[in-house]
Amino acid sequence: SIIPDLSAAPIAVDKLEVDSAELDRKFESWFQSVAKESGTRMDGKTMCSGLALATQGLWATLSVPGEVNHKATKEGPESALLALAQSLQQQPKAMCNAIEGVIGEYLARLQLHVTRWLSECEPIAEEVADVVDWLLKETRPALERFELGAAEVAERRFWHWRSTADALECALLREWESRSCDEISRQIEAVYTAAPQASVEHLPGENARVHLALGILKSALRQWCAWKTLGTAGDRATSVLIAALNTVLRSYRRIVQPWLVPPQPHVGGVDCPGRAKEGWQQTLHTLHKVQHKVQHRASSLTRIVNKKDDQERHKAHATPMLRCLVMVAVEAARLAEFCQEAIEKTIGHASSSVCTTVFTAFAGAFDRETASLCELVFDRHFAAEHHDQLKGLKFGKDDSTSITTVLTAATAFIERSFAGAPRLCVAHAGDAAVRLVVQRWVKQFRRCPPKLSANPQLPRAVAADEGALRGFARRFGSDDLWSSAAVDSAPRGVGCGSRSKADPVVPLTEVRTLLTDPSQELKETAASRLMAVLGEDHGRALAKAVQLSAMH
Repeated sequence: SIIPDLSAAPIAVDKLEVDSAELDRKFESWFQSVAKESGTRMDGKTMCSGLALATQGLWATLSVPGEVNHKATKEGPESALLALAQSLQQQPKAMCNAIEGVIGEYLARLQLHVTRWLSECEPIAEEVADVVDWLLKETRPALERFELGAAEVAERRFWHWRSTADALECALLREWESRSCDEISRQIEAVYTAAPQASVEHLPGENARVHLALGILKSALRQWCAWKTLGTAGDRATSVLIAALNTVLRSYRRIVQPWLVPPQPHVGGVDCPGRAKEGWQQTLHTLHKVQHKVQHRASSLTRIVNKKDDQERHKAHATPMLRCLVMVAVEAARLAEFCQEAIEKTIGHASSSVCTTVFTAFAGAFDRETASLCELVFDRHFAAEHHDQLKGLKFGKDDSTSITTVLTAATAFIERSFAGAPRLCVAHAGDAAVRLVVQRWVKQFRRCPPKLSANPQLPRAVAADEGALRGFARRFGSDDLWSSAAVDSAPRGVGCGSRSKADPVVPLTEVRTLLTDPSQELKETAASRLMAVLGEDHGRALAKAVQLSAMH
């Protein structure tokens, strides 16, 4: 609180009256002086300097009525209160009205100059943010301190200045939000346009694009952190950060989508299997009518050529992309980590619930992109490199694991291909490896169910496979992605959270349980769990294969 100097002579109310024309000239001189010093266009810093001179003039007017001096740099709300204290006590109503008139005149002109600056100088978002900081962190708090001190002395408050300040704040934040969204959108689009999918392969080391995108996002996050306690400004900063994340996600998906689309079959040099194929078949049919033997040989040759073409197309579509797929998987993981960092920064904030929900959704989106790309790496590359090992899974007549060789190969593949990748990306790579091995294991069990009567150690062998898979998952942190609670209530690939996935080793667990205790009650329970994890058809087929194995 301000201790008033009651010995000071009271100030006449008429001395607080403002000459509008004179005040207009003062404003022009203040802003012209800082513009001359800058020597160029009036940027954000220069504008703030002119606004600071104007606010100093306000406090000088209130401190020394009739002697406005824009060089009075030490003037402030406290000095004005000390000068007005006795008059506020003796004439509270008249003085409050006069003070509010002075403040209103100054704020109206401040608003006019800010509006003119926004329209004529076309400032960038960062420059508008400088002016917002001046208003919300300097000028408005000073006016609020002055109002509170005057209320303590005069026992009444003046509120009309707030409507003008609110309008100025709204205009500045509206302009800042619009310009920020436009600038960030252009920057992100430029980043992802400058590095199309074909050129990513030639980037040295980790994808440089993600560092550019993260730099833009981190800048938006810093602005949100600076304004998160400033009410409407915090809401606007949240909106800009969400828009930035949305633009990155949309641009990222546009880059990776072509890689996720499987290659189309190739028929007779034409890529479309529809009309082109029908035309080719009609041609063959005509040739068949003319000369059956020639048509038969041509058809055989066509099948051979097309098969080789499809193999070459698939190889061209897949093999050169291993490094690129790992890069974009790493990119998605780093973007997911950024979202997690944003979530942590919202803890304890007034709107933390809404912010956490939004950032969690984006984290989940980038997390799923990472998972999809890691699955693509293993389905398209690891499976091709280790085709014989995956195809050769067998159930022997001892209790040793049958998947040691393929898991050793998967370990080397991850350590080689995902070296230096974020922990989240490595975890998804391990998860993709486990799911691929389990898929082939289940397929082999369904195709040739081993006879339990001929191999009493089969339950132990399955348990050994299960233990090997879980040990592999722990090594790469993949087990952190799994949720046992999701198994009973969700199909494969659906978890209870953005980073929660069904446990892929459950099929082996249920197979071992059925082989150990094939009671009717356990059969029904295990079958339902298998259908929940593998899908209804595959789960039912595996359950039937286990029953056949136990019966023989």
